[in-house]
Amino acid sequence: KTNLSRRSLTRDECHRLESGWRPKRDAENSGSTSKSADKTSQFPGKKGVSSQNSQDKTSKQAIPELLEFKRFPVEFLPKPLADLVEQLALAICCDPSFVALPLLTGLAAAIGNSLNLRIKKTWRVPPILWTTVIALSGSAKSVPPKLALHPLHVRQKRMVKQFDKEFAEWERLNETYQKELASFRKSKEAGEPPEPPVQPVCPRIIVSDTTIEALGKRLNDNPRGVLALYDELAGWLGAFNRYSKGSGDESKWLEFYNAQTSVIDRASAKRPLLIERASVSLFGTIQPGILRKHFTAEYKASGLAARLLFAMPPRQQRKWTEHEVDENVEDAVADIFDKLLSIEMQQDEEGERRPAIVSLHHLAKEAFVNYYNRHNREQQNLDEDLYAAYSKLEEVAARLALVIHAVRYATGEVSELYNLDLDSMAAGIELCEWFKFEARRVYSVLAENELAHENRQLIQWIASQDGPVTAREFYRGNRAKFSSMDEAELLLRSFVEAGLVEWQSSDPTEAGGRPTQRFRLASLGQNPQNSKD
Repeated sequence: KTNLSRRSLTRDECHRLESGWRPKRDAENSGSTSKSADKTSQFPGKKGVSSQNSQDKTSKQAIPELLEFKRFPVEFLPKPLADLVEQLALAICCDPSFVALPLLTGLAAAIGNSLNLRIKKTWRVPPILWTTVIALSGSAKSVPPKLALHPLHVRQKRMVKQFDKEFAEWERLNETYQKELASFRKSKEAGEPPEPPVQPVCPRIIVSDTTIEALGKRLNDNPRGVLALYDELAGWLGAFNRYSKGSGDESKWLEFYNAQTSVIDRASAKRPLLIERASVSLFGTIQPGILRKHFTAEYKASGLAARLLFAMPPRQQRKWTEHEVDENVEDAVADIFDKLLSIEMQQDEEGERRPAIVSLHHLAKEAFVNYYNRHNREQQNLDEDLYAAYSKLEEVAARLALVIHAVRYATGEVSELYNLDLDSMAAGIELCEWFKFEARRVYSVLAENELAHENRQLIQWIASQDGPVTAREFYRGNRAKFSSMDEAELLLRSFVEAGLVEWQSSDPTEAGGRPTQRFRLASLGQNPQNSKD
């Protein structure tokens, strides 16, 4: 495995690629300066090709922009969380971001409407996060969320069992009530009718694959908020495309992201459902090709895409491991969830439940202001899609800081819950910087044309090999994408000249044969986590 570092082509380099230019050393070796020599491959003993397909694949528009994947900054998580992320990633043999994103989202949902962070009088921030892991099918992307959020699943199972007992008791009492009510009406006696028993409400923490109407009912019954889990986020995205005309689902989800007041009309009820603070954190996984399909201009323009925090780590070869998660770490994280869920919402004079307000320490406020100004300077130079994403990332640093601070309070690291300190804000900013860079990577990939996307997959194939590969191995490993060996060699040369791939020559054989050329990613370095050593 290798990291992919950013490499932008200059105007001259692009012109050279399009015109069939090759390094000067190749012309000297060939001993020819003819026009045909300009199209000769740098591979010894091979003649180049100049088919239209090859020219398309080596054009400026077909060369992808490669941005290095940066490892998720686990060191900025509170220790129990960092330990769980590291140990689970090793045990499952997956990237740490596969664990960190659902874990942070679950913690945000556990806090829910119990806390808001006050940036200033007119700006209050809820701890709501929407995150998604982008990975191929078969990459074990569905397992980490289940294990990272195990404490929430256990708690919900326990709550449902308790509800079943309460509901069974209610049914018994309701049957008695119906008999007493019928008797009262039959007797026509004066006086008050019997009081009906109060029907219990099933408390929920996690919901999935639910309609807006059903989700509204869950939010009404659980004012703290819920966590929406999607094993495949395609279902969530597809619903907006399918019902984009007149359904209103998208506008409701935008309200859920900011814990706004939401009014939901229900077909089965005579009056609409009013939810004072509709709070929904969301996590899902999706495959790259499916995300490209749903990432339409309309979807990006709506602002929904800009609210998603992405992780798209390189493909990782899975190997058997005996690593396990320490039970003490699992217990510590489960205890954090319990303590966050025990934070009570406050009540005002009218009995309405509201979030408690967390203020900023003056040093934390200073750090956020510096981040805010720097972030907005960066935003000015971005294209329209990234500009929209950065506009939402502006607040994400504060949301992450609030989650980190609440976790630190739950572990006893800080004693004041309602005063967020510099360390929590610094951690939130660092995590947000990682999400910002990852957004640039994802948007770069999603904006590619088909040829650039195909070339990216070919470069990733080179990166996934155990070592440098020959041109013939490159051709054989991707035979369906080439019409000939020469076409594969020409594309490799374009990668070399673009600075994305470099070639190595082995020593000649004792019989005096030509050196064998092998190719690897150029100047990109090995990822210590994934290296064979």
